[in-house]
Amino acid sequence: MVVCLAVAAGCAPRLRGIPVGEQVAFDKDEGLFEHREGLTIAAMGLGRPPISAGHEFVAMAIELQNHGQASFAVELERVRLGMLSGDRWLERQPSRPDDLLQAYQSADASPATRVREVTGAELVRHRAYDHGYAYPYGSYHSVHFYSAYSDGAREAYEMQQRTSSFLARLLRSQPIAPGEVLSGFIVFPQPIEKKDRLRLRVPIEVVEPAAPSGTTSAPAAPTSGETMMFEFHFEVH
Repeated sequence: MVVCLAVAAGCAPRLRGIPVGEQVAFDKDEGLFEHREGLTIAAMGLGRPPISAGHEFVAMAIELQNHGQASFAVELERVRLGMLSGDRWLERQPSRPDDLLQAYQSADASPATRVREVTGAELVRHRAYDHGYAYPYGSYHSVHFYSAYSDGAREAYEMQQRTSSFLARLLRSQPIAPGEVLSGFIVFPQPIEKKDRLRLRVPIEVVEPAAPSGTTSAPAAPTSGETMMFEFHFEVH
């Protein structure tokens, strides 16, 4: 199972998947996938997506593989992210992809961004302390200095590229025909902290039912208009 690339971000909080029912964990328990009626869906959390100025967003990377004969559709407006509060789930709707793109384009065109991008590399001197060592006839301690270039322009460019790549893979409402794979990110305006419990609910609608197999022993094919609800649970750590 290959899920769309999740962008790592330093010491960002990580989401551990909690399998439910027939679900299987992968990638060190950080992702979950489930197969049902010809459709396989995988989900993985991203605690600090590269659009966050602070801690205001969380993203979910999902991938859908249609192995069956029916056509399905994912509707972004119906996807929900719940956070457990006591014994209740408080749910949030996803951010609209067009709103996120517009906000990024406005920020990228600001004078502050342009000034940062043309900033030259600066020589920075760092001081590192070694631990002391005890000997029979005394002790030893040393201090080392080293120099390195801090390239503000390159760092700004790389961050811009990570953000652009992320935004280009935002998931939108669309059909999934037989034999197709659909993957992308869903962003929620939800800050998270360690030990938070999250629930991702992804409703998938059957657009065109599978053709009848002609055998009475085969399971019933999904019917047009039917909605399958996939639910994934995560814990922040």
